[in-house]
Amino acid sequence: MIKHLLIATIILLGTHFLHAQTWEKINTNTTMNLWCSCFIDSTYGWVAGGAGGSTKNNILKTTDGGLSFVTQSTGFYGDIMGISAVDKNNAWVADGSIIIKHTTDGGTTWKTQTPGPSPTFPYNLLSDVFFKDVNNGWVVGDNGTIYRTTDGGVSWAKQTSGTTINLKTVFFATTSDGWAGGDFASVLRTNDGGASWSVVVTPTAFGRDTYGISDLFFRDANQGWAAISGAVLRTGDGGNTWIPESTSDGSNGVLFTESDGWAVGSFGAIFRSGDGGVTWTIHTDIGDAFLYSVSFPDADHGWITGSGGTLYQYKKPGTTSVSEAVTGPVFSLDQNYPNPFNPSTIIRYQLPRSSVVKLTVYNTLGQQVAQLVNEKQQAGDYEVIFHNNRQSGTYFYRLQAGEYIATKKMTLLP
Repeated sequence: MIKHLLIATIILLGTHFLHAQTWEKINTNTTMNLWCSCFIDSTYGWVAGGAGGSTKNNILKTTDGGLSFVTQSTGFYGDIMGISAVDKNNAWVADGSIIIKHTTDGGTTWKTQTPGPSPTFPYNLLSDVFFKDVNNGWVVGDNGTIYRTTDGGVSWAKQTSGTTINLKTVFFATTSDGWAGGDFASVLRTNDGGASWSVVVTPTAFGRDTYGISDLFFRDANQGWAAISGAVLRTGDGGNTWIPESTSDGSNGVLFTESDGWAVGSFGAIFRSGDGGVTWTIHTDIGDAFLYSVSFPDADHGWITGSGGTLYQYKKPGTTSVSEAVTGPVFSLDQNYPNPFNPSTIIRYQLPRSSVVKLTVYNTLGQQVAQLVNEKQQAGDYEVIFHNNRQSGTYFYRLQAGEYIATKKMTLLP
């Protein structure tokens, strides 16, 4: 498992920015679909997805605003369909199976949580998870499945939803007021934390009644929005009544900041509303990618994920980027020089503070071939000469200094 994690981490590290108005494309170097995202602040967050159950390494974490990513694995091959984090340590994912995975160490390890009693066939697969705080959380899935926990997932209680539709999304404005959405444009509402649920509306606007609610967002117990194919539905009375507003293209994700609303969907269209969702206009068009989720930790910074590894970052005009905001020394790992090389090359790195440092070289199988540094070092600039008399080919060098991890590729000539 360590071998696979290292190889995937190597492949997925590094970013490249292309300006598109106030959205910047982040190069994740992955082709898996990024179904969901959750950011704690402008620099720290997760994006997750999968490739049809073909990989375990389906979570990407950044602690520097997308300048670098670390691959994380839940140990399961299913696609991550939903993720919820309440701080930098505690996060939960719904991996499209019958279990929930929880981390208490920022994703270094993920532990299994199985909602309710032992599941029986046919299994009700779980689609989304939402935590309001470190204790109170909900998960939804097939055939009206809803579970709630009040102890961070140590135990889960099944709730009676009153429906057999497949639920796709869940959101709580408070620990009492919550909503779930799913197939046939169905929306469920609870005002007692999920002890009881009622179907409050089945919108049929634009002939979209056969489509499902793909995302929900509520600013408070009354004002909320729901993403549905070709439209965003808005409510001002907690979901008792809904008003549809067209977005022309499919709508998969919706979110509102203090001043703006954002909706994303099919064919790369990003829609924006400045009047609470009454009207929507195309903010920008990023191409043919299908967009799946939108996450704003604050009004000035946002993230959009999509198909084929698509990831975009938003910075409000006038907001300083992560790299521009740094005024002092930062952790960094330089490309080795020369590269390609034979028989030796120089690896340089920088430490902004005293750290326990490991600089390790791996082959393409993820096997360690050299340990160049393994000690505590003071802040400063360092360089290490790597002599290699091994077989020619591709190698990877990995720097770990505290929580900072970066990996780069180098080539040994014959």
